[in-house]
Amino acid sequence: MKVAIPIEEERGVESPVSENFLLSPYYVIVSPKDEGLEVNLYENVAKSDRELAEVLYVFKVNKVVYPSATNKVKLAFSGLGIEVIDKRYSTLEEALNDIF
Repeated sequence: MKVAIPIEEERGVESPVSENFLLSPYYVIVSPKDEGLEVNLYENVAKSDRELAEVLYVFKVNKVVYPSATNKVKLAFSGLGIEVIDKRYSTLEEALNDIF
């Protein structure tokens, strides 16, 4: 399972999680590994929710944290097989503890 989480700034596990994925300057893609989690940081360059969904699809993301997603956005993601987690998290650590 791969999960994409938008973050507002790079501060490791203390990174604040953004409520709006499209407006977030960065995101991490997290996947479980044998001894913990693999976390990769990316700059968010998507110009639309559809473009964002397509980029995450290429990365084989299964779930995305996007609490402010509209129903239209949720449909775009679900059409590509990506589940939207609409829960709000304060920090990356809080999100990781809840999801994994």
